This record gives sequence, structure tokens and C-alpha cells, in this order.
Amino acid sequence: MSAPNYPAAATTDGRPAAECNSVGAVIDIGSNSVKLLVGQVRGTTVERIYSIGESIKLGQGAFQTRRLQPNVIERVAGTVAEFVQAASKFSPAVLRILATSAVREAINRADFVRAVEARAQKRVAVLSGEEEAELLFEGVRSEPGLAGSPLMVVDIGGGSTQVIVSESGAGELYYSFPFGSLRLLETLGLSGVLSQADLAKCRLATAIFVQHQMIPAIGRTGFEIGAFDGMRLIGTGRKLRKLASAPLPNQADWAGEPPSFTAKRLTFIIEQLWGMSRTERAARLAIAEANVDVALAGAITLEAILQRFGFELLHTSDGNLRKGAILKWFGESQNSVATNWRMA
Repeated sequence: MSAPNYPAAATTDGRPAAECNSVGAVIDIGSNSVKLLVGQVRGTTVERIYSIGESIKLGQGAFQTRRLQPNVIERVAGTVAEFVQAASKFSPAVLRILATSAVREAINRADFVRAVEARAQKRVAVLSGEEEAELLFEGVRSEPGLAGSPLMVVDIGGGSTQVIVSESGAGELYYSFPFGSLRLLETLGLSGVLSQADLAKCRLATAIFVQHQMIPAIGRTGFEIGAFDGMRLIGTGRKLRKLASAPLPNQADWAGEPPSFTAKRLTFIIEQLWGMSRTERAARLAIAEANVDVALAGAITLEAILQRFGFELLHTSDGNLRKGAILKWFGESQNSVATNWRMA
């Protein structure tokens, strides 16, 4: 299934907006937060003009009941409406609102969509897991040096994990799994002070996920005929980049390294952070205290992937769904312009 095919926006004189404006805005309603990116397309990349995020755990409690809570729906709707107003100040040629895992799984998703559309006065597109993975990959491969390279891209969200396998000359394969960091913590009932026993529970759950969901879907690991030789493992997200640059004690062995992880280094960081209080972890990572456990759960999942698939390094990327959506819109708009010119 391909990503949503949005029509090109038009200017007041009827010309496609891509002819005169390459600024796009995307609001991403995730399971753990709501984020806005306003970006300018320059060549094959997106230059950030403005971005903002609000930590609203829409998926909290919803993965067990499959029902979004009315008070959280109202909060998300208000936040999205505010983000629409903020984005409009930059006069984007197109503004899209996209919803992912928590919304697509909810039995009351129609109520959610109606509430958000009524407040924001914009249409909400609920992405399938495959569509989410495809837009994510558009954002990642736009980074210098990655286009055309054999990659395995992994994005650990609050409610789902997207994996893209891209081999030179063989196209891309998109996977989406109902396994995310917020979902993991809720399934295990982990909150408050986290113990070493809790760390063992997380590692066991992620190992089971990789062994019984990822490997059967993808069908290969680094231990089987060297299938992933020459392929780079890419992890996405701001929280992962914060982990890579976190000032931790006894980390002299990795001083001066690029923002990437060996399995040993990632394990070291996880265990250093796990032994701290939530407040200490938040200070080390420079992220909101409400998000530190989610960041650690995502790191534990990546630790399991690194170990089981046999990659030497996990590289970080700031590519994301929002960048990918802007690039896809702009590409489709440019194609529309070219088609109209040829037909004229």
C-alpha cells in the first residue's frame, strides 16, 4: 500500500502551489506526543523553519482497551487547533494532519477524527502502519549519504515500531509492528521507580518481540548467510539522539565518537540511566521527565535488534514522518506541475 496521495494545493490564480511555494506543514498525532513541523523543501531535503511538540500520551490506557479517553481527545484536539494556527503564520502551501498507531487501533477513532477536525477545521488522515513506514523512510533517505544505500531503518514509536529494509536495486520493504515503547511499559505495568527486575522484564519482552514478530516477517538475521552484510542500521528520533549525546559518568571510552552505538555502548548507556531516578535521567537527557521511561524502553528494543541481527553499529537519524510527508507532497506537486506543462 502506498502513502496517501494528496492533491497539490493551488494558489489564488489557479497555478499549483509548488510553482511558487515549497513550504509545507505537517502535524503528527502520535501515541506519545503531538508534533508540528513547518519546513522548506530545498532540493531533496527539508530545512526546518519551525517545530513544536506537546507530550500528550494519547495511547496511554488505549492499547489495552482500544478506546481513546474523551478528556485526552479534547486535549489533543485543542493542541492540534493551536498548531494549525501556528503553522498558518508561515503561509504553507499545504498543511496536513496525520494520525498513527493509537488512533488507527482505536474502536472510537471516528469520534476522535470528528473532534479534531471540528476544532482544527482541517481533515485528519489516519495512516496505516505501512503508510507510516513509507513516509518515515522518505524522511530518512533524504539525509546526505543515505539515498540509494542499503539500509534497515527502525523507528520505535509509542504504540508501534516501523521497520524498512532497503537493498540496492531491490526497492524497499515496509513493516509495521504493534510494539512500541509506551505500549511495552503499560503491558508490563511499569511505572514509578524502576528496578533491575523491571529491566530484565523489558529485555525479555523485547527479545520475544524481535524473535517472534520481526524475524518471521523479515525472514533473515545477520546470523543467517550474512544477509545483512554491508547494510546500515538506522535508528530515528530525537530521544535516540539525546541518548547518543547524554553526558554520563565513566563514558571516556566513547569520547569523541559520532552519534552512533555499538551494542556494548548502548547497553552501557541503558544500564547507567536505569540506575538513576527519573528526575536524574531527565536532566541527563535534557528531555521532559514524562518521556524518560519511554526513551529507555525504545533503547532497550534497539539493543535487542542490534544484538539479534548482528549489526556492528546503530546510526542515528533525524529523518522522520513529518519530513517525509512534506517531501512526498512536494514531489507529487512538482510532478503535477510537469504534467500540466507538458499538456499545455
